[in-house]
Amino acid sequence: MRVLIAGAAGQLGRALQASVPAGVTIIAPPEGDFDITSAAAVAATIAAAAPNL
Repeated sequence: MRVLIAGAAGQLGRALQASVPAGVTIIAPPEGDFDITSAAAVAATIAAAAPNL
């Protein structure tokens, strides 16, 4: 399973990454590469990452 975590460098993102079970691939866009305020950027990131969740 592939999981996309926006804000993975933040407190919640780090906690989520630490609790992921084996077999789960974390996709964490680098800070600054993911503009959560832009619908087009969000759609492009999701399309490129192809996460299951």
